[in-house]
Amino acid sequence: MANIHPPIITEADVHAVRKVIAGEATPEEQRRAMIWIGDQACRRMDSPYEPGIDPLDQGVLMGRHLVGVLISNMTTGRTLDAARAADKERTGAVPNFNPLRADPRVNKRRSQL
Repeated sequence: MANIHPPIITEADVHAVRKVIAGEATPEEQRRAMIWIGDQACRRMDSPYEPGIDPLDQGVLMGRHLVGVLISNMTTGRTLDAARAADKERTGAVPNFNPLRADPRVNKRRSQL
């Protein structure tokens, strides 16, 4: 994967992402972490296609880009509407429904741990 440039990582980015993971980030640290994830880790703003690149590297770039697009889509009203409709269809609109508790596959995996 010699053609794929690594993301730029600053100390402030590392601290921001760590605090988000720990659930202790300030609003500014949350924004910084999400911007780094989208722009650097996922290369959301770059084209996922690079002419002449190895096909395996191209697949990695396209996967990274797709993750960035999916994260960005979480901020749109259309995604929220679609998620609500899917939740309603799956749950029958049960208030406070937790799909992880209702899914026997998840419960089985938890009991096997």
